[in-house]
Amino acid sequence: MDHRHLTVGLGLFILLALISNSCNAARGLDNEVLQMMSETHLEEVGDARYFGGDEFLGDEASDYVNPHNNARRAVGANIPDLKWDNTLVNYARNWAVTRANAGCNLVHSGGKYGENIYWSSWQSVPADAVSSWVNEKKDYNYNSNSCASNQICGHYTQVVWRNTARVGCGSATCSDGGKFVVCSYDPPGNWVGERPY
Repeated sequence: MDHRHLTVGLGLFILLALISNSCNAARGLDNEVLQMMSETHLEEVGDARYFGGDEFLGDEASDYVNPHNNARRAVGANIPDLKWDNTLVNYARNWAVTRANAGCNLVHSGGKYGENIYWSSWQSVPADAVSSWVNEKKDYNYNSNSCASNQICGHYTQVVWRNTARVGCGSATCSDGGKFVVCSYDPPGNWVGERPY
C-alpha cells in the first residue's frame, strides 16, 4: 500500500474517531460500540478505502468507476452510473489471481457475472484497461446492434449496458511482470438480440 492510500485511510479513521468521540459525549455511547461502528463502516477494498457504500471511493475504485461512468454518460441516453461493489471486487480479484497463477492467458471465468478482462505486458493502471474497452465504441454500430467486420466491441457494450448497476474490479501481477485485470458486472449485459441502451 503506498503512503497516499495510507494517508487517506488514516485521515478518514481520524475523522471518524473525532466524530465518534463527539457523538459519544452527546449520546453516552461507550468506546466498544464506537469501535464496532467504525469497523462496520470503514471497509478496505484492495489498496482503496471508502466510507459506507460509495460516499467516498478510494483511488483504485475511482480509477475504475469514473472512466466507466464517463463512457456511460457520453452515450447521452441517461444511463445510470455504476456503483462499486465489494462482492464483485472479490470475485474479480480472485479470478485475476487465478489467471496470473496460470500464466495470464486471456480466459473468462464463465461465472454468473458480466466480465471484461485485460492483459498488459507492463504494470498498467486501471484507466488503461477501461480505455481499451471503451475504445471499442468505434467498432460498435447501434443501428445494426453489431460490431464492425472482424472487430470486437462486446467489452464496450458491457461497459455501457443500461441494466448493469454494479461493478467491481481486481488485478494481479503476472510472472512476466505484466498485469491481468478483471472487471465483473451485475446484472450482466451483452444479451443476444438486445441493445445495450
